Amino acid sequence: VSLLAGVLINMLVALVLRSIALSFAFGSVIDFAGLFLLYKNREEFLQSFPFRLGLDSHERRKSVIFLLCAAAATFLIYRSLFQPIVGWDARSIWFFGGKMIYYAGGLFSDCGWDGRFAHPDYPKLIPLLAAQVSEIAGYWNEYIPLTSIALILCMEFIVLAYLSESILFLILFFFVLYKVVGVSVHFTNGYADMHVAFMVMLASGFFVKAIFKRNQIDFILGILALGIAACLKNEGMVLAAIIFLVTVRVLIFLSWQTLKSEFRASSKSGQIEFSASKHF
Repeated sequence: VSLLAGVLINMLVALVLRSIALSFAFGSVIDFAGLFLLYKNREEFLQSFPFRLGLDSHERRKSVIFLLCAAAATFLIYRSLFQPIVGWDARSIWFFGGKMIYYAGGLFSDCGWDGRFAHPDYPKLIPLLAAQVSEIAGYWNEYIPLTSIALILCMEFIVLAYLSESILFLILFFFVLYKVVGVSVHFTNGYADMHVAFMVMLASGFFVKAIFKRNQIDFILGILALGIAACLKNEGMVLAAIIFLVTVRVLIFLSWQTLKSEFRASSKSGQIEFSASKHF
């Protein structure tokens, strides 16, 4: 939760304070708070460390899922970090916007957002992260901004490992992902479309899990994932709104069905009690 919340708070503070340094600091505080809680509960975490003797079947399955996601994320992060920015969208939209934010020092409306080819109306999460990474490094080039894509990939696969419950389903997902996208620039070189689809898929999975298991944490994670999808691209806003409205509609329907079932059960119970009292 702290990982997703940290990214969103980083974006929100950047919009309010218009400072890439302050917004990154706020987001980092949230993320480090999550790491502190992980350290505080390290004994419980280490009990499920992969291949430790005495693990039950669920813990072993989650350990394998974590290792598979870590391996996939490491491969994609390597691809994203060790190649220059080559795609048109990456160069002319996302990282061009990031370059303007970096040299302006924040998200300002008068720092050159008049180039229609750069789609200034798009959300600024990827450009903001790229500018912040370059701010930490102290300069801008064709490689350092891609660290923002590596951060997003890391976040996506950590959340995927938490969401996944089946090793077979995860392997099938990786196979389909490889066949459809592979390791192309659309996933590792700065394009936002695949990351929007990834976050919407994760959000949908959390909502389904929350509905069936009645888990509030999964519902919160779904909302945070939709928030990040909305901050990536305009299409993410539309998809986030659709998924959220559908989820609310399903919850209202299930709540209504539950209320009707409880009312029928109470009515039958009342009828039985009335019949029994009349009989005596």
